[in-house]
Amino acid sequence: MKTRLGLIDFVDQERELLRALELPAVREVLEDELDLLMVDEFQDTSPLQLALFSKLSELVDDVLMVGDAKQAI
Repeated sequence: MKTRLGLIDFVDQERELLRALELPAVREVLEDELDLLMVDEFQDTSPLQLALFSKLSELVDDVLMVGDAKQAI
């Protein structure tokens, strides 16, 4: 239904970004523009988001991820 209506949701956006991070031109631009990856509420990270963070961490100089072990499932 989403495809038929030309719609995407948040998870679709995450998937598209993960695909885009495979493109050398996208990686090159992001590598030039980004210095730091910061993730708050890391305990709530989905597997897809973890894959995104992993790919993005390859492009930056520093990574800071903060989570609360008491909130982790």
